[in-house]
Amino acid sequence: MGSMSFGSRSRSLLGLSFTGMLVLSTGCAFWNFSDWDDLAVAGDASVDAGVVGDSDAAAPLVLDTFTRNLASGLGSADIGGAWDLAGLATAFSVDGKGHYALPPGQSISARIFSTLPLDLDLTATYSIAQIPDSACYLNLKARVKTDDSYSLSLRISKTESPRLKFETKANQSLAQALVPSISNAAGAEIILRFQVSGANPTKLRGKAWNKGSTEPAWLVEVDQGDTALQTAGGVSFGGYVTPVTGLPDTNVSVDDFTVRPLK
Repeated sequence: MGSMSFGSRSRSLLGLSFTGMLVLSTGCAFWNFSDWDDLAVAGDASVDAGVVGDSDAAAPLVLDTFTRNLASGLGSADIGGAWDLAGLATAFSVDGKGHYALPPGQSISARIFSTLPLDLDLTATYSIAQIPDSACYLNLKARVKTDDSYSLSLRISKTESPRLKFETKANQSLAQALVPSISNAAGAEIILRFQVSGANPTKLRGKAWNKGSTEPAWLVEVDQGDTALQTAGGVSFGGYVTPVTGLPDTNVSVDDFTVRPLK
């Protein structure tokens, strides 16, 4: 078992390095799945103490604490440049946190297209004002190109346990896992962390936990070699809500968006 510090917090990291597999903190392993409902236990797994890299002491390449006030749009991050918005500027605002409204059936994202190093560690804190009567997806994206990216998405709904999954444009479900012991109630603050490292293949790692609780081991990981995503790109956050007739926009808050290089 290894440990590392992140800000004022410390945590233990457990994981497996099997290609095409993902790991739950309970030690169960899951293979790739075709959709959200295709979970199947592959069997018990042994523990590997290895971690992709340590970014905790590295200065951020992109940082936004959203300590400004804007009635429309997001302006510029504290470090990293101006936000490029995929969606109407009026869907975004800032008042000490970033806010964006997710219309049912439409993807919304805020992107920084600066070319960053290949190996990155992304974190952001999200909360949803009201859980919709469908499914809401909150995401972090790395190696963002004009029309593709590596995406870590957290699926939240009123009726199912939260789940994490990796996506690209060509593959909508690279790997996924249930998220144990997390509150997805309206207003609950949830931290997503996403590591992207290497090339041919690229290793993806993801986790989610409630702010103020102990950071867990990596919950989902996979090695992936999509040709278009083996070079550096931008970063983004955003989301999507499954359309349901008469469903209003879902209001999401985001804070402490941070991108660090992996050493």
